Amino acid sequence: MSWQPLSPTYGADSSGRWTRAWLDLKAYAGQTVRLGFYFRSGNYSGAPDVAPGWYIDDLMIQVGNIGLAEVPSQTVNEKTPVSFKASAVGANANSSLVFTLPWGPAAAWIDPESGNFTWVPGERQGPGVYRIPVYVVDYGNNEANEMTVVTITVNEVNEPPWLLPASLAVEPGQTLHFPLFAGDRDFPKNPLRFTMTGAPAGLTLTTNTGILHWDVPLNAPAATHRLNVTLGDNSSPNYTTNNTITVTVTPDAVFGLSVRHLGGADFECTIHDAVVGQDYILQHASAIVDFATWVANGDRVPAWVATLPEEAYLEWLSWEDFVQARLPRTAWVDVVRVSPAELPHSFVLTLTEMPHEPVGLFRLVRVPR
Repeated sequence: MSWQPLSPTYGADSSGRWTRAWLDLKAYAGQTVRLGFYFRSGNYSGAPDVAPGWYIDDLMIQVGNIGLAEVPSQTVNEKTPVSFKASAVGANANSSLVFTLPWGPAAAWIDPESGNFTWVPGERQGPGVYRIPVYVVDYGNNEANEMTVVTITVNEVNEPPWLLPASLAVEPGQTLHFPLFAGDRDFPKNPLRFTMTGAPAGLTLTTNTGILHWDVPLNAPAATHRLNVTLGDNSSPNYTTNNTITVTVTPDAVFGLSVRHLGGADFECTIHDAVVGQDYILQHASAIVDFATWVANGDRVPAWVATLPEEAYLEWLSWEDFVQARLPRTAWVDVVRVSPAELPHSFVLTLTEMPHEPVGLFRLVRVPR
């Protein structure tokens, strides 16, 4: 775009009255032009209403006697069609009319021959007020032209949020941290709120982000918990949606682990009786646990604990519920994440910080899908 100077500087007197400027714009007849004004404040008392700088207006230079009938303002909800017909006034037998929109909101359209305007405001276009210019040129009468502006107000319409169901599986001692799949179709987004019933002790749901969290107790029994989750959008009207999240506790491990001490800090681990393609995390205890507390009175080591006795061989043993009461809660350190492609699946680890006396503890944790 190239700018052309059209006038000298015009000023206001001390009373704030502007000098009227007359500009000859006949050379731009029939066109829509952009006219720029540069405002600069002088050394007068008081402050101007606007800041110094350029101010730009789009102007149509009218030619001939063609006109456009006034179109009443309209109000419509977003995603609802809106239409009107632009009608020329003063057309004759020689008229050849072409209607256009010099600018307008996305997806708005006018038929160049009939003047029929159509628009379906989208979700991101409400709420808003749109002043839409309609321009007509009569090519049969020396390109006579006219422009009018139609005001369309688009209302915001609240839509219900969405929430997907989920089925989760956890094991005793495992941490569940799961963001629910949910959202809001509105723009701007509404502040969502999650609530829940039917949860076991310790299982929480963040009200604003929808994240489930549960440090599953070591003595958690086998159970299926059906959580009734409600999601509200705190708008007007206040829509809610519900769904069920199922959390299943499976204390009986369906996988096994053997660990063999190769010497020094090297250990050979073998996963068996597992699910091919399932992700597992091998962990070891960060503190020594007294092995004697489990073997007393004939108790057996829990299935998810492997031990390192004097023969330097570790093996999974059957789960016994009453053993859990004897097991102190301890911190566990992630060693490696594995996904066996076939069974048995063996790999070698080097563990430099593994406690060896009186016993080192390992466990295999299945990663929820």
